[in-house]
Amino acid sequence: MVGLLETALGLGFAVGPLIGGLLGEVSCRLPFFACGVFMVLALAVSSRKLREPANRQAPVRVGQIFATYRKPAFITLCVVTAGASAWSPASW
Repeated sequence: MVGLLETALGLGFAVGPLIGGLLGEVSCRLPFFACGVFMVLALAVSSRKLREPANRQAPVRVGQIFATYRKPAFITLCVVTAGASAWSPASW
């Protein structure tokens, strides 16, 4: 399921600007109108196809959300990313 979502996202990033550019040559309002039509279509499809799961998951506690930030690997990644962006030639 995640692979399908990633494929659709990548396809949207690749083809979306192309379609928007082609529609924009016809009228500057047409890409926004087409986007609205696609959003209404997505709402109709998702409201018909998506259902509530049979079993409910336990609610997430606030402590569980912030537990990732206390892991050493995450802290190391943040320090390396901040250091690399601070010392990159682009920031000089």
